[in-house]
Amino acid sequence: MHIEEIEGFRDLISRAVVFREACPPLAKLGILEVGITHAGGEWCFCRPAPAFSLILVTIAGRGRVVHEDRWQEIGQDTAYILPRGAPHGYRVAPGADWHYAWVKFDDASHFPDVFRSPAPVVASAAAYSVHATNRGLIEEAGHGNDPHLAGMWCDLINASLHHLTRPRKIDLRLASLWVHVNERLGDAWDIASLSRRASLSREHLRRLCLRDHGHSPRRHLTLLRLRRACELLALTNATLFSIAVSVGFSDEFSFSQSFKRAFGTPPSAYRAKARESIAPTGLA
Repeated sequence: MHIEEIEGFRDLISRAVVFREACPPLAKLGILEVGITHAGGEWCFCRPAPAFSLILVTIAGRGRVVHEDRWQEIGQDTAYILPRGAPHGYRVAPGADWHYAWVKFDDASHFPDVFRSPAPVVASAAAYSVHATNRGLIEEAGHGNDPHLAGMWCDLINASLHHLTRPRKIDLRLASLWVHVNERLGDAWDIASLSRRASLSREHLRRLCLRDHGHSPRRHLTLLRLRRACELLALTNATLFSIAVSVGFSDEFSFSQSFKRAFGTPPSAYRAKARESIAPTGLA
C-alpha cells in the first residue's frame, strides 16, 4: 500500500500531551511525548517515513490502522506498535469514536521487547496500564509538576511499556528483596549483597530487574533512596548531609548530583518547592 503524508486535526474531541521539555525524566527513557487522544470523524495520520517510533493503545472505541498493506480495524486493548522509519497510518473507524493513549520516542532502544519487528505490529495489550500512567503524568504536569512525583509517574510509564504485550506478575523474591531494602536504605548495599539477600545470582537478579522494572538493580536501589530523600526533604528539617547518609549516600555532593540527575532540580530547591506546596493557606 502506498502511504502519502497526511496529518490532520479534524474532529478532535480532546487531546492531552506532556512533552519531555516539561518533564526531563521522559528524556532518560528516550520518550519525546506521551498523551491521550479522543477523536472522531476524519481524524487521520499517515506517515511514509516517520522520524520517530510510536505506540498507540486503544482505550475504547474503534480505529483503523495500516497493517500488512491494508487497513485493519482495531478495538479496545489493542496496541499499534510503529518503529522509526516504518510507513504507517491510523484513523478513526467509520461511524465511531476512538479513545487511545500513546507514547512517542526518539530512541526506542530502551524497549527492545516491544519494538522487535522493523514493520508495524498489531498486538493485544494492557490498555488500562498505559492509560493510567499517561493520565497520571498529564495530571501532575498540569498541576504541581513536582519533579519527584513526575519522576515516579515516568517510572510507572517505563514499567507499563515493558509489560505492554507480555504482562507478568513480579517475581516474589524480587518483591521481598525491595521491601527489605526499603526498610534499610542506609545500609551499604551493592550487587553482591542484593543478590545474597534475594538468593539469586547476580545475573539472574539483573535479568529479573530489567524484566519487571525496566532497569538495573543498582538503578532501582538509587530510585528507592531518592524517593525516601524526597520525603525527608519535604517533611523534616534534617540537613542535606544527614539525609544523604540516612538513605545510603556517602556524602552530600554525591547525593545532590544523583538527585539533580533524577529529578532535574537540586535537593535544596526541591525542599523549598515542597514546603511551599504544603504550607497552610489560612482557608477553612
